[in-house]
Amino acid sequence: MKLLFVCTGNTCRSPMAEALARKIAADEGKNWLCSSAGLFAAEGAPIAENARLCLEQNYKIPAFSHAAHQISRRDFEEADFVIGMTKDHQTYLEQLFGKSEKLLALPLPVGDPYGGGPEAYAAAAETIFQGLRLLQEQGVLS
Repeated sequence: MKLLFVCTGNTCRSPMAEALARKIAADEGKNWLCSSAGLFAAEGAPIAENARLCLEQNYKIPAFSHAAHQISRRDFEEADFVIGMTKDHQTYLEQLFGKSEKLLALPLPVGDPYGGGPEAYAAAAETIFQGLRLLQEQGVLS
């Protein structure tokens, strides 16, 4: 199953969601191919340092290569599920690509930690993790 996580700039929330989903998939033997993109990404920007540190320290996810990427129609079409970090992301994606059953928002809206300290990133990551678990419980992600 191909999962595409989308936020605004693709440097904080969506790369954290991508990494956390990969961790869940690895831990549980799921066949999830995870990627991320942004609605207004600065192509090639790295993951935010506090996001990287949060993943390493709180979830034992080692540093990984990431370059911010602007979502394209091809990205949207190739994904089985496109998951926005908030309902606003989902709404914007609907405006870009039309309504689709594969277009979702995380059940728990993830505040943007950009520019915040470690606590803001930890809160965002935990919200993402819990949102992913809820999608599993709802049978959306199997």
